[in-house]
Amino acid sequence: MIKNVEFKTSNNEVFQETNLVSLYDIMSEKIVKESEDFEGKDSGWTLDEILRLEVRTNRYSPFRGSSSFIEVPKQIAETKAIINVINKKDSQCFMWSVLAALYPSANHPNKTSSYVTHLNKLNFDGISFPTPLNEVKKFSKMNGIGINIYSFEEDLKIFPLLISDIVCEKHIDLLYIKNNDLGHYCFIKSLSRLVSKQLSKHQHKTYICKRCLSAFQTEYKLLQHNEMCGNKSPARVVMPSETCKFLKFKNFQHSLKIPFVVYSDFECVTMKTDTCCPDPNFSFTNMYEKHVPIGFCYFISYQGGHYKDPVVYRGTDAPKCFIEKLEKDAIEIEHIYKNPKPLLPLTESEKQLYDNAKNCYVCDQTFRENNIKVRDHNHVTQKFNGPCCNSCNLAMKTP
Repeated sequence: MIKNVEFKTSNNEVFQETNLVSLYDIMSEKIVKESEDFEGKDSGWTLDEILRLEVRTNRYSPFRGSSSFIEVPKQIAETKAIINVINKKDSQCFMWSVLAALYPSANHPNKTSSYVTHLNKLNFDGISFPTPLNEVKKFSKMNGIGINIYSFEEDLKIFPLLISDIVCEKHIDLLYIKNNDLGHYCFIKSLSRLVSKQLSKHQHKTYICKRCLSAFQTEYKLLQHNEMCGNKSPARVVMPSETCKFLKFKNFQHSLKIPFVVYSDFECVTMKTDTCCPDPNFSFTNMYEKHVPIGFCYFISYQGGHYKDPVVYRGTDAPKCFIEKLEKDAIEIEHIYKNPKPLLPLTESEKQLYDNAKNCYVCDQTFRENNIKVRDHNHVTQKFNGPCCNSCNLAMKTP
């Protein structure tokens, strides 16, 4: 059965300063991972061929910060993790949020007047108000400040929108609120408090990964996680739901033992070879001997018992002879595969096992009227494998 499946990436902004090679690597890694997850999770599909690669481009119209003040949703405000500076007379919410983060005010932290004295301490040259995302990166580089921006979905679940890749001592977390065509930045004074309720119902302190928003109970575990997560694209981890929280093995058709297995071994002699001193500018390898095959032995293991005696050969044409003999055996085995044999009569113990069975020996599911019990057997050895449900029996094939 063949099925065409599409794997997509989301749109990404591309600016003059964008590292296109890095962006390509991130996109490719995402598509490869989606393909591997699709094959390995529970679908049983395997990739046969790639039919096409489609690249779509759109004109980029960057969203901007607010031209007016926007209230924080009540559920988020109740976390007391946000400082929302009231800037109803300007569109400089990005600037006020940054100042609120770097120069905290004990009295009236939500008023612009609390930060006026710090206006000249940062470089806002060339920064537009309202402020689009690509200028946030520009501001970060000019001032040596790492700025992470988060937003939320309709269910108020927080997710990372922009994660800074600048290595510096100062880091700021901002929340971006969007309301129709308006946008607004707020300062996140406690990311842990903001996202803890969506991660766990427990009230103990948690350490949050700023890239994927995973929670850890100790700082040490977070540091260990950061080593792995640091080179990944920002994303929010979504855990399985209550109705689908167990991942079970389903590809039972791939669990059959292979009837024929070849074990082989070559013997070689080492012979001196002409060489020269290695050039350290290109390689440090100094090849002075080469292995020359002079013989081999291979044995074909067979589930049904003895198949053939081991094949032993000595001679200068050992590699050629090995291929020829193995190809001949492969043709014989292919003929056996293409001519399945019927089940031998069951022994008394096998009959009793079959009659008493309530569950499939492969998937362990109970037999039902729409999935009846059948006798599964090895088509090569003709031996009885066990009581099997009809679904598994039809799905399983000789490897």
